Amino acid sequence: MEQREECRSKVRAGAVAPEQCVVEVRAPNRGVDMRTATAASIVVRGPGAIMSTWDATIAGGSHPPAPTRDRLFVVHPYAATDVVVPGQYEVVARVSMPAGTVRSPPCRLEVEPQFDRPGAGRNS
Repeated sequence: MEQREECRSKVRAGAVAPEQCVVEVRAPNRGVDMRTATAASIVVRGPGAIMSTWDATIAGGSHPPAPTRDRLFVVHPYAATDVVVPGQYEVVARVSMPAGTVRSPPCRLEVEPQFDRPGAGRNS
């Protein structure tokens, strides 16, 4: 599956709310109205192919914006156990709709080490 450039983000290991994972989900065709979404979750594949599912909500404010006919944003505030291992994660939002489930394309989440090593990148 193709990853869109705007779908990549970074976070430090150990991130917790108010930091959050936000994934855009677009309507797969004109017959789907994203404003009718009823629930959401985010499926995550972390380093070592570890899979998990994060509870999520459908954004309803100004940032991220509320759903429109064509798109919505799925939001998950990070919990202490979500991103503890640095590395590449793949996230896919799942949105429940009256006629079935709509998924986002896979997005890359880069989890960076919580602390930089002392002296890393410096000339000695």
